[in-house]
Amino acid sequence: MRSSPLTVVTRPQLTVACLLLAAASAACAGPLQAAPQHVRTAIEPFRSAGYACAGPSTDNSRFEQWRCDLSGPDGISTSVVIDADGSGIKQVLATVDASKAGVLSASPVTEFFSRVCDIQVAGSPVDAKAWVLSHIPAGGQEHVGALFITLDPLAAVTHLVLFVPD
Repeated sequence: MRSSPLTVVTRPQLTVACLLLAAASAACAGPLQAAPQHVRTAIEPFRSAGYACAGPSTDNSRFEQWRCDLSGPDGISTSVVIDADGSGIKQVLATVDASKAGVLSASPVTEFFSRVCDIQVAGSPVDAKAWVLSHIPAGGQEHVGALFITLDPLAAVTHLVLFVPD
């Protein structure tokens, strides 16, 4: 019978191992967990629906950006980019790309933009959603409370921007 060597773990080694495990666990939580609460609240419905979300990234503004993307089996891709800082969400840019779907339909645009309008940007999301959903075929621009909305006419690639002017 063969004897196996017994390894003795000292307290300092155990402490180091625990610290490394804690650091690895924190790293796995990702930067989305460190995002402001209003950003996490805005992103959660997309993450729950299977979107791949990442952020923050930065541009030349004082805001950070978080992005969620999903490519559906029907050839329709949707994405939402949220510009925010610690005090609130400044802008939301949403895109529906149906250029590979073969058939243009208002249904996926309506469904996605309805979800996007649930993001608390400024004022009442109910008012913003009502305006957007009633203007999906033709598009347009409108101030709804403190929010400025720009909606492209329905096309193979359709954009929605919810923006809080300074």
